[in-house]
Amino acid sequence: MVLEVSGNKIMRVLRESKGYTQEYVGDCLGIEQNTYSKLESGQIRLTIDRVKKLAELYGVDSEYFLSDELRITNNDHRKGKNHPEVSTTALHALYDRIVADKDEQIRLLRDDLKATKQQLFDLIAKVTDKL
Repeated sequence: MVLEVSGNKIMRVLRESKGYTQEYVGDCLGIEQNTYSKLESGQIRLTIDRVKKLAELYGVDSEYFLSDELRITNNDHRKGKNHPEVSTTALHALYDRIVADKDEQIRLLRDDLKATKQQLFDLIAKVTDKL
């Protein structure tokens, strides 16, 4: 199995998985939103300093951002093919982190919905009592 993920797409996936805006990530990198947008779209290249900051921000290894294509192989040694091998453990860890973040967001939204629902019921009760 070979999964190819471009560096630009992984930047977007990581950003969206955290619910961050381009402006927020740009601020973390010390650049404007439009400059970050160009980084994410591949119009300009990342500097080593920015790679380090992104890796720290997302809690991932900087190798995610160091090549145009990151090939994740699962013991796929085809004759005559030169596929750099990267452990799928890192990809699984990233996936688990994204799922955990989404699960936490869902839990928080459910809590907010429950509180809003209770406030609505309380408001309806007050209005009903005044009638």
